[in-house]
Amino acid sequence: MAFTLFHLLQETYKRLGQWNESVVTGSTLAKTAIEDSTLANEGSDDDWNKGAYFHVYNSSVAGAAPEGEFVLITDYVDSSGKFTFNTLSCTPDAGDRYGYVSEFYPLQTMIGLANTTLQSLGTIPLIDKNTLISSAAVTEYQMEVAWKRGRPTRIDLQTSIGSTASHNAWESITDYEYEPVTAGSTAGRIIFGSYLPTGRKLRIWYQAPHPYIQASTAPIYEGLEPELVTLSMVERALEWQNSRLQGGDQFLMQRWNDAKQQAAMARAMYPVWKPKRKSKVLEIGGDGGDHLPYPYPYGPGP
Repeated sequence: MAFTLFHLLQETYKRLGQWNESVVTGSTLAKTAIEDSTLANEGSDDDWNKGAYFHVYNSSVAGAAPEGEFVLITDYVDSSGKFTFNTLSCTPDAGDRYGYVSEFYPLQTMIGLANTTLQSLGTIPLIDKNTLISSAAVTEYQMEVAWKRGRPTRIDLQTSIGSTASHNAWESITDYEYEPVTAGSTAGRIIFGSYLPTGRKLRIWYQAPHPYIQASTAPIYEGLEPELVTLSMVERALEWQNSRLQGGDQFLMQRWNDAKQQAAMARAMYPVWKPKRKSKVLEIGGDGGDHLPYPYPYGPGP
């Protein structure tokens, strides 16, 4: 199962001691409200206004909507335990499990902090194999803005003519240079040491920040260990809360210090995988002959 923004926020709220979980006892036959009689007269009206509602489990069909969705709570009625919230994709049923949190860590702020956390963990490896096609008598190709975090970690050439999606016979090219350019421009170039065969796909391996996510079901890059992301998120949320309170809560200050240590341990335990750059040095073959870095010499190509 994919680790989504829903799961990250759920686990983070749990570690922060903010998570509450219960079962729907009465459906309002609407996508905007549920009732939980076990909460009736346990608090006050509006206790959970501006907090967030998380639909944890669909008791009728496991995994079906609205499972895995979260929305902002707009009203709470204590006498009936009724939550009213922004619209879910489907109507909740009695017996479904749900979670709810207060506005102490606001939902939209937490979504923003989740994205800050993901990008703070460093770049992730990505591949673009649909943008560049080799051309006759061309050695210089324009870069995409997304590739500009640095020299591509690897470039492969499609060598199978008439290939299918499952058989491109990629081979690595090591004889190329990266020419950077100013911010926002796509005028940067990849410069090959010789011509490439015409009409072949080029597969570019590059590093980029984690894409911004906002939907509850948005997946988080699988190369990031969920525990690493969660502990880093807890640290980020506590940093935000301590800054907001200007360090006035000693308990939260101690929690933040503990969270920093746990996040540091997680970074050491779960390092993010990075592809190694291909070496450009000459390789010496087993027969004692010198082998120039692939793909020299190609010539103009077919």
